[in-house]
Amino acid sequence: VAERYPEAEVIASVATNAIAIGVLVAEELGLPFVYVHPTPKDHGFENMIEGDLRPRQNVVVIEDQVSVGINSMKVVEAIRKDGCKVLGLVTIFNYELQDTLRRFKKGKVEMIALSTFSAVLKHALSTEYITEEGAETLQTWQKNPADWKLQ
Repeated sequence: VAERYPEAEVIASVATNAIAIGVLVAEELGLPFVYVHPTPKDHGFENMIEGDLRPRQNVVVIEDQVSVGINSMKVVEAIRKDGCKVLGLVTIFNYELQDTLRRFKKGKVEMIALSTFSAVLKHALSTEYITEEGAETLQTWQKNPADWKLQ
């Protein structure tokens, strides 16, 4: 995060799974931390953003994993609506689903993943953790997970 986004002023995480990771990143970088609910809370002040986020701040969003990316994009939109600039989203794992990649491109959000579906698949094959047939099954799933069925 420090290398790719040196202008970051705030670290934000998607509630609730990525909060701990985001706190660690913010602590390591000495930056303030907020977390964002993908939808308004149904109690209290119904806030989406928890923490001190000020207009015009540069924000990096931290996520644990990105599958379809809908919640991640809702969080990005909430931060932007609050008047801040989202520099990018950093995730531990990205499934690299085509609809998700298109969603991020359309939303003009750079996503950086520490690990990806293709990298894990390649490693699993090279270590013989899975067979070629297993890899083909996983690749078929990745192309269209909504309609995929085990043969």
